[in-house]
Amino acid sequence: MEASEIGDGIVLRLGPVVESNSGTPQNGDWAGARSTAECEPGEELVAGAGRHGGNEGDDVGAELAIGELDLDPVAESVTAIGLNDLYGNGAFRATAMCLQD
Repeated sequence: MEASEIGDGIVLRLGPVVESNSGTPQNGDWAGARSTAECEPGEELVAGAGRHGGNEGDDVGAELAIGELDLDPVAESVTAIGLNDLYGNGAFRATAMCLQD
């Protein structure tokens, strides 16, 4: 799991990059893929996000979305579902913002 520090005691934990294969672009048949980012032992989850990779979602009408964002304070994790009706494969990942002890 990758991490980057953004302030005193705050780190970003990245979930795996997952691919959602939508098949035929922009036909209304959305595909989803799930990514989970977890805090390390002893860290506390404070926020979470999901993001499509690169510039895929920058165009108007790109038809990429976040279908679900589930922050689990017990497991100290974030699970995100990326939805894709743009083209064949879309990279997506979850991010957890964690407070270190």
